[in-house]
Amino acid sequence: YSLRPQEHLSMLGLNTPLKQAIFAAYVTLWIACHLLVYSSQHGGSPAYNATSVVMITELAKLMLALGLYLRYDGGPSELASAISREVKLLLKYAVPAVLYALYNNLVYLNLAAFDPGTYNVLMQLKIAMTGVLYQW
Repeated sequence: YSLRPQEHLSMLGLNTPLKQAIFAAYVTLWIACHLLVYSSQHGGSPAYNATSVVMITELAKLMLALGLYLRYDGGPSELASAISREVKLLLKYAVPAVLYALYNNLVYLNLAAFDPGTYNVLMQLKIAMTGVLYQW
């Protein structure tokens, strides 16, 4: 039994042109990010601090999230009220956020040590290692 190409996309949840476009954009940005970081560290570009890049990126995402919240969910007083009511939930979100920022710093360090192709192959090993550890 053979699936047509559209059925493969549907199985992946990419059953609309919008979802396919978002997926293609994500893959393109992922590849471009690694290539740009690698080339910026090896192409005679000005030196920069990887931690400051991660900090600026995370602050930009925070500003975007705050802007979207204020635009669609309420004003600053509603945001302050929600934060004060849900401190425990906020702390639960803070742990993965800090780990994610640490991970982003490690991405820059790894791309300084490996070329993007090798880095991406090694990153895919995490899927296999997760499977092995899950079965262990």
